Formats: sequence, C-alpha cells, structure tokens
Amino acid sequence: MQPVGASNVLRTNEVNLMLLRSSLILVTICLLPQFHTAQAQSPTPPNFKLLPGYTWTETTGKDARTARMVRSDGFTITHVSPAVKGFYERSFGHEKDVVWLKNQTINGNRIAVASMRNNEILAVVDDTYMFRAKPEKLDQLVDLLITVGTFLPKTTQSSSAIPTAIEPPGHIRLLAGYKYVRRRGVDSHVGSIIGDTGLTIDHDIGGMASNYSREYFPDHFEKLRKQTHLNKDAIESHIRYLQQQVSWQIRQEVNGEYLMIVYFKDAKLIASFDRSTANFIARVDSFDQMTDFLLTVLTYQPKPSSKLPK
Repeated sequence: MQPVGASNVLRTNEVNLMLLRSSLILVTICLLPQFHTAQAQSPTPPNFKLLPGYTWTETTGKDARTARMVRSDGFTITHVSPAVKGFYERSFGHEKDVVWLKNQTINGNRIAVASMRNNEILAVVDDTYMFRAKPEKLDQLVDLLITVGTFLPKTTQSSSAIPTAIEPPGHIRLLAGYKYVRRRGVDSHVGSIIGDTGLTIDHDIGGMASNYSREYFPDHFEKLRKQTHLNKDAIESHIRYLQQQVSWQIRQEVNGEYLMIVYFKDAKLIASFDRSTANFIARVDSFDQMTDFLLTVLTYQPKPSSKLPK
C-alpha cells in the first residue's frame, strides 16, 4: 500500500505533466504554417451548430481540413480538423508563449484553452481538433467558446473532477482552484462556485427559479407588446429600460438545451439553461474570468426530461 503522501505527490506530478503537455500542444498550433489550398464555400456539417450571423467556408489541405467561421463584423473563428490523432504533437514550441492555460472535460471530451502572447485564444479538443481566434471583446470570446461547446460530441461524463464534500448540481466539473458551497434556498437549488482568484459563480436552479435571462431577449419584448390590456407607452418604457442595461446577448443550443447568455453594462453576466431553469450569475470583466465561467457552465448537464425534442 502506498503512503498517503506519496499518492498526493504522484497525483500532483500527473497534473503538472498534463498541464505541460497541453501547453506545448497549444504553442505548437501557433507555430504551424498556414495551409495553402483553394477556398470554397461549403455547407456547415450536419452536427455542427453555427451561431447566428456567421458564414462557414471550408478548405482541405494535405494534413488537415480547415474551416473559417466569419461573423458579420469580420471576427473569425478557425477550426482545424487533422487527418490523424496527435497531429499537433509533431513539433513543440516554448511554454513561455502561453499567458494562461485551463484544462476541462466537457461531455467526456478533454479540452485545453490557452491565451497566447500573440493575443490568440486557442482551444484543443482531445489533442486533435483545434479552434483558434483573436477576440478583442468579451462577446467574441464567448462566441469562440460556445462554438467549441456545441462541437463537442457527448460521450461519458462523470461527476466533478475535483472531489468536494458537497457535489455541485448537474454534474458540474470544477476547474482547478475552485470549490463549491451549497446555499440555503426556499424553492430552488442555490449555491456558489468560488475561485481562489476572486471569481464567484452563483447558481439558482429549479422550476421556481424561472429563467433569469429570458426577459432581456427580443422575443420577450414582442410578448410584452401583445399584452393589449396594458398601456402601450408603459410597455415601451419598460422595454427600453431592459435594453439599456444590456451590452449583448447570445442564445445557442447546447446539450439539447437552449443556453441564453446576457452580459450587462455593469459587467454582470447571466447564463440560463432555458427549459431546465438553471441560472448561473457572476461579475466578469476579463477573458480569463469569462473562460472560467463558460468552462464551468458548459459542463452542466440538464435533466433528460427538460431536453429539447429531437
């Protein structure tokens, strides 16, 4: 039987090796040459959910297939699908090119996300598939990470990767440096995911919690306008009040459930799984924090009964 201390040392070494390996793979991606191929407009793959406002263009090179997702404002997400697993391990760069690196498992798929010194954000899935972009704003980073989240095929997802006294709801996996605290709720499941760098993600889950994000989306405004028994001027005034608080919002299907995200002008962020009424709330003002938020929320597993019909 191994001593407890030896077991902890082995686990620490394994984690350090995993982080180093991921960072080297991500740096390698930055140093790879561009593929010189003919470009042609192609249809989006059937299982790939493209965000609204994006177009998909695909090229085929010697070793990989490359797709570019371009938003109407020019922001571009590049997706590279190599011909063989381990494509990115052929050569390595320098770990010093990585500003920060985060590892997570979503839907049973290992994902490494890194910020590079050339301002790129890279995401590698299972050391094989790669997404890259140069976001300048938080909503662009969200588009990148949500795109990665919708790409991930669902396999087997276990409970939290970091053991906790009380497990987070929905099989949420905690990133390194985070702990879970259960709060007392009246009619819903309330708790907090607390990071050692200052980010706290609060959640409110359950039928009585409702959907915190829905009222800030245009389709809710239209429902308000159809309430003819109310004063039209009062309705429009209320709609303007809601609109003035919001910087941007995004809605996309993730894990068979609509995820609605609203970012407010005061840096408040709300992400809500619509049908399962699971709300996650935080104050986010950096790429680092936004990445932690989404890499946590995207591991949440809605109850099967609440999933969208196929």
